[in-house]
Amino acid sequence: MSEKVTLVMDIRGLRREAGVTIEQAAAMTEVPKATLMRIETGAAPALENALRIARFMRTPVEEIWRLE
Repeated sequence: MSEKVTLVMDIRGLRREAGVTIEQAAAMTEVPKATLMRIETGAAPALENALRIARFMRTPVEEIWRLE
């Protein structure tokens, strides 16, 4: 049984609304900019990156991604 990780929240939009550039977000989360860009467009993150992004956004990881 294979489950797919799906992005359910517009994290790019939330980042922009907060006035944070992709470079700033990468520095604050310690997730490389290129990786963060892929994640913002729907790529499934590694667990460590998902947790770092969720902590940065102050949102439970389950509200950002879902297993399908």
